[in-house]
Amino acid sequence: MDQSKLQTRLTQLQEEMQDIIKDELTIFKRKFKIHAEEKSYIEKVYVYNEDVLISEALNKDGYFELNFLNYELDAENSSILTIRVDLSNQLTANDRIRLDIESAEDIDLKVAKKKYIINNYYPVKGEYLSVFSN
Repeated sequence: MDQSKLQTRLTQLQEEMQDIIKDELTIFKRKFKIHAEEKSYIEKVYVYNEDVLISEALNKDGYFELNFLNYELDAENSSILTIRVDLSNQLTANDRIRLDIESAEDIDLKVAKKKYIINNYYPVKGEYLSVFSN
């Protein structure tokens, strides 16, 4: 391919990527698996955007499936989603818990109204959180 054709194609690809980035990102679902000695250690999960609650889920057999009801992230701004949990009073010192994502299907999102898959090595394992006594 000659230099001018290559440059033209690179310009087209850049424009296509800019169009994708400008479009909205919509999250429909996110599923977590609890990894702990007891699956009941986490009773409920909440997802917040700043101080606004956008989704919550109860523990169902060691999984949390959060439905975002078409939650849209603005392409022009960044956003941090915070996960908060209700922990069981059965936790004791040195217990550890972790939230994992088992497969790409556990994250359902769309960019520009087209299904988007996050390529990663699954399962994605969260960091362990340890319980300490006072």
